[in-house]
Amino acid sequence: MGSTPHEFFEDYVRQEKDLLKHHKSSFKQLVKHNCIRLGSDVAFENFKAALERHEWYLEQPDNIKVLLYEYYVYKIKHKEQERESKMVKAIAEFLRKSLAKLCKDTQLDHVNAMIDERPDFSSARPELRYKALEMAIKEVARREQSESSSYDDRSYDSRLGGKSGGRKVPTKLHYRRRDEQYSRSRGSPEAGKTSVREER
Repeated sequence: MGSTPHEFFEDYVRQEKDLLKHHKSSFKQLVKHNCIRLGSDVAFENFKAALERHEWYLEQPDNIKVLLYEYYVYKIKHKEQERESKMVKAIAEFLRKSLAKLCKDTQLDHVNAMIDERPDFSSARPELRYKALEMAIKEVARREQSESSSYDDRSYDSRLGGKSGGRKVPTKLHYRRRDEQYSRSRGSPEAGKTSVREER
């Protein structure tokens, strides 16, 4: 046993884990085989009432009943969060593909009707819809930025006589010519000063 408050706490947590490990398997079988479905906001008294009709649960001491309640609520909340996360991603992808123009000025009121038309999305809470809209806007901005960068690279390559497919590894001369091309467009007096030795 520990001698400091922190050690006492660690001992307590360890004991709780051991107790849960010992009872978890039987509890999960009880819940599964009897199709017990309770929400994450279920009160302890309601949880207890739903399980007291089963002999195994009645045989457990009060501290184990509380421990099983806390474990059940934790697991249900975790599953709900996973479902909500998947829904947010699905709505975001739906909005991104369905709206021709999606930008930072797009408001939730503009897309609520579209979301409601989808039976699998209509139950989404406002905060989940808002997260999905934000996610969709960020993804559109990211894709636009990526396409813009890709276009700039292709533009450089085309001016330097590069090919789009099977591109060779750029050499130092390749980059110097690209820089010179950029300098000429800026009207730099240093443009075009490539030595004969470097050309070779």
